[in-house]
Amino acid sequence: MNARQRKSVLLTTIVSACFSMLLFFLALKKQWFGSFDGTADVFCEATHKGLIKQPVNTWSNLAFMLAGLSAAWQIFKGKYAANVNPITRSIFYSTFICVFMVLLCPGSMAMHATMTTVGGFFDMLSMYLIASFMMAYAIKRLFSLGIPLFLGTFGSAMVLCLIAHFLNLPLPFVHFSGNGIFALFVLLASCMEGWLVFIRKGNYEKKYGLLAIVSILSALTIWNLSQTGAPLCDPSSLVQGHGIWHILDATALFFLFRFYVSEHNAIA
Repeated sequence: MNARQRKSVLLTTIVSACFSMLLFFLALKKQWFGSFDGTADVFCEATHKGLIKQPVNTWSNLAFMLAGLSAAWQIFKGKYAANVNPITRSIFYSTFICVFMVLLCPGSMAMHATMTTVGGFFDMLSMYLIASFMMAYAIKRLFSLGIPLFLGTFGSAMVLCLIAHFLNLPLPFVHFSGNGIFALFVLLASCMEGWLVFIRKGNYEKKYGLLAIVSILSALTIWNLSQTGAPLCDPSSLVQGHGIWHILDATALFFLFRFYVSEHNAIA
């Protein structure tokens, strides 16, 4: 990408961040998410009166916004311009990953701010975006797919996530089938990344992949231990385990971005 294209990535990401947050607060003010029904009460934090029902669990999602804007800034500065991979060579892929990262912020905020069913759906939708992108981007590089097939793969993964979501089958540890397919897709994508690194002998900075794995495993542990009634749950605390889960997830996503852009000599 040239300097003009890199600037476009940054500006598009900033506009997406601002517009999505404006739309989120408008929906919050106008009660477009519906009425409070206790959704998200499993995530420990005490319910507050006012516009934001779970402040810590809500504002901690700004970590996703920071991760996406940081990624866009680094692309704009040309930090990885010497590396040959789809993100550094294509305005489409670089814009796609930065924009979806910032959109995770209002998506997850919707549930914790409103504690409504509709807000909960947007929260899950943000998780499905992560898992579907990881799957599609791994498959794209494994089979050298073009943009149309990448989008088809991404869309198919999203459809499967939504099917699992609405089936709403109970599962141990992860609660229900929506969380289950999220975990499955992340695991499958991680296996494919392992294949690209260790079997295909791709040129990556492996430490970022490892840091992403450590971050997400740490996040998952805290997520489980900090739910309502679990050992780390303190509803009145300013330090909420689920808030830490959001921060660690955003950290893992940023490390994953660093892993992706470290790829060199790949087919862009």
